[in-house]
Amino acid sequence: MNVQTIYTWLTNFLNDPLTPLIQISNGNTIYIYIGLTILIFLEAGSIWMGWLPGPTTIFLASSMAASPSSQINIGVLFILFFIAATLAWIKKYIQGLNDRMNFHGKIKKDLTVVEKYFRDNEKTALLLGRFIPVVDLFVPILAGQARMKFKTFCLLNLSGTLIWLLAYSLSGYFLGGVTFIAKHFSIMILIVIFLPTVSHYGYEFCLEIKKHHSEREQF
Repeated sequence: MNVQTIYTWLTNFLNDPLTPLIQISNGNTIYIYIGLTILIFLEAGSIWMGWLPGPTTIFLASSMAASPSSQINIGVLFILFFIAATLAWIKKYIQGLNDRMNFHGKIKKDLTVVEKYFRDNEKTALLLGRFIPVVDLFVPILAGQARMKFKTFCLLNLSGTLIWLLAYSLSGYFLGGVTFIAKHFSIMILIVIFLPTVSHYGYEFCLEIKKHHSEREQF
């Protein structure tokens, strides 16, 4: 395979990533299901694996399922993702019950910010925390440390997982079937990747402004 062939393949992939991915997945559906389920569990269940592209994976896989030529089933995907994401947060909740988990550096700083947010918005944090980078890493651990009732945690965890999955899987499934979106799918993937991050830093910026405003009022 020469450089020109590689360049052509990459160009075609960036212009239309769905077609080659569907071709690869067909005939390997079981392995795709297993691989994606493990990825979602690791992304949601481990602080050290939080960099994995969970929402992007859900959106992309759901878009692939929307194609008539794909053997991937959106219903099977949804059930597997739901189980993996729910169990992952239960794992973190149990971690929070068992120890205080000492962190250092940037992780400790992030944990401090999320801890304040969690104290002020326990239920909202569990329902919508999966949409916010960094917040999603620590919320279930903090729920365990706060000794939240397991029944309450499970109810909020199940509801939050359902909201999170519906948002990404349904948007991926229905948008993936739109011709215009399919032709500009790379742009959609970039939006899915960066929108939560932009939202997170926007939230932090608003907190800083609020803090600065409060300090000025005190003087």
